[in-house]
Amino acid sequence: MLTMLALIALGWASCDLGGPSDAPLAVELGTGLETQLIVELWVRPDGEPWVREMLEVLDSRGIHAAIVVPLPDDGAVAQASLLREAASVGHEIVLSLAADEVPKDAQLPLRPLRRAVKSLGGSTEARIRAVIAPMASRHSEPLLGQAGFRTILTSNGPTTATARPAKVFEGQPRNGVVLHSGPYEGDCGTSPIAPVWTPAAADRVSRALLLAGNGGGTSTVRTSLSSTRSESTDADVLARWLDEAILPSGITIVTPSEAREVAMRSFRQAGSGPTTAPAPRATGRVVDTATVLEAAGALVELDTLPRSLPGELTPTEAFHGLVSLLVDELEGERVRLRTLQGPRSEASSSLTGPHEVPRSTVIDLARALHEEWPSEVPSALPIDGRLLTAGEVLLLFASAASGADPAVTRPVVAVDPNAPGLGWGSAGDP
Repeated sequence: MLTMLALIALGWASCDLGGPSDAPLAVELGTGLETQLIVELWVRPDGEPWVREMLEVLDSRGIHAAIVVPLPDDGAVAQASLLREAASVGHEIVLSLAADEVPKDAQLPLRPLRRAVKSLGGSTEARIRAVIAPMASRHSEPLLGQAGFRTILTSNGPTTATARPAKVFEGQPRNGVVLHSGPYEGDCGTSPIAPVWTPAAADRVSRALLLAGNGGGTSTVRTSLSSTRSESTDADVLARWLDEAILPSGITIVTPSEAREVAMRSFRQAGSGPTTAPAPRATGRVVDTATVLEAAGALVELDTLPRSLPGELTPTEAFHGLVSLLVDELEGERVRLRTLQGPRSEASSSLTGPHEVPRSTVIDLARALHEEWPSEVPSALPIDGRLLTAGEVLLLFASAASGADPAVTRPVVAVDPNAPGLGWGSAGDP
């Protein structure tokens, strides 16, 4: 939160966004803008009443915001109840890092940051996949990716509304997206942070949306509202701006992760994006994540693979679903299954008993599969110095998806070694 306060103190000396809260909105957006808007609510320890008022405005209109919180201090998450409630109805919890909290050195461990993120996720019952941070070095983006963040919202980037792929180290999955603030200009600077929330401040965001829309294609603009200098009229101004300007224009209000999904699709269509994996088939079967996790629970207890798992999943569908869970490739709380066939042949096992693999290594394998999606389940895969059979990898994915660290696998007998696909069935059919 010190980052927010410093920006407000240093960046707004000549910026005048004052005026009465009932002043008319001056900027007309029209219709047909292919622009996305991210509404960020920055939370202070004493700002819960303000946040609840703003969330009530958004919830009543079916709009999801980004709830921005600082790095937990010694594992203590302030206002955890509020954050859990917000996350449960679709708002996204976003971590804010100050400059001295951003990883810069690839030689230093990421474990403290991962622990803090895990604490925040556990307290809020939410997946923390987005971060707001200044990029402190050329290593910061790939290190944040290694820490588990998929969406990076820069606080010191260029004034553009165009997303770009996040930088990665060699061999690292290219699944991150960087979102900038948008084309803010004028005396109030380039930051999306509103020092006060007035009709004039709302007009400033509308101007940025117009500039972004003139660039063609889908652009993203962020607006950051804070309880730092909140007023009792903030919720009324937000409601009026949404009803009179934003919603009639057709502008889409998204969370950071939703904006990432749009950017990833755009990258794939352009043929130069972060992943070469094909887009999921729109006609593929859709499976609830709860069903996949139930299948995972059954798998970790089995010595012989059945033809059907809980939820009537085939082993191939379970394999697909577990990969999607581990790399967080979801549609809300569902997995859409791509076309995938069972293993072509049965590989010989090198295991004689239980075998442990670090969960992070298992996730890396899942990411590699997702990036280069196969047409069939590989008969064997190398991981952590061992060659595991398809069944052993399936059990390993099930263990990791169930939260085990290290994940555990063991020798497992195929459904039917003489049947096509070893009796695993297929995935991807409606």
